[in-house]
Amino acid sequence: MSTRTSLASRNSRVGTCARSLWWFGALLPLFAFAAPAHGYNCGGREFRLVAVSVWPTEAGASADYSIVAQMPGLSGCEILVDTVITIQFPRDTDTSTVSGGIVNGATIAKWVARSGPFLSFRSPIEVDSSGLLSLQVWGVTNDSTPGTKTLTMSASPVRSGRIGATTSSLFTLRPPLVGSGSHAHSDIAPRPLQSAKHHQLVHPRRWKAHLQLYVRVASLGCGAPGFQRATA
Repeated sequence: MSTRTSLASRNSRVGTCARSLWWFGALLPLFAFAAPAHGYNCGGREFRLVAVSVWPTEAGASADYSIVAQMPGLSGCEILVDTVITIQFPRDTDTSTVSGGIVNGATIAKWVARSGPFLSFRSPIEVDSSGLLSLQVWGVTNDSTPGTKTLTMSASPVRSGRIGATTSSLFTLRPPLVGSGSHAHSDIAPRPLQSAKHHQLVHPRRWKAHLQLYVRVASLGCGAPGFQRATA
């Protein structure tokens, strides 16, 4: 009797094992050809830092902006070619006067919007999720009101999701003129003459602002490739 029970139990285990192997074999092709899933989703994660330098700092003036952002550092947050980068400047800023710009040294060719304080364009280059995003935008008409300002920047879509709107460090716009009438003057030094490659030049009085911005980013343990040409 015990021998029969032992044989029945053994046959049952063998049958169970055989059925499990059959199901495994049947389902294996589904796992083998399934599309790989992303390990992470940027999900609105913000930039870790957005630092701003502007020249001239005169309210209402036509100005060039240099913006350095440290990427979120999360897989899936990589900026791709044609990712739309959006910047919202202070409220009275006019971006319709923007004449051009670069991203990590690559020329911006696809503008999405240049209206009021909103500026958006498609990235001409990929940026790693733990790298630096270095922007230079030329010809922005500064907010007409002096004071301490910030801007926000976002990017969408990135490799998986989006980078949420991130508030920048503070920057200051000064009153446009001192005095009135024929005696009115500005304490802003005039811009130097510029060639066809004019945006490669840096006014001498910009050096301090660029150096402060570069040191702020370098303190995070990385360099700023977009500023190597400007500070060389």
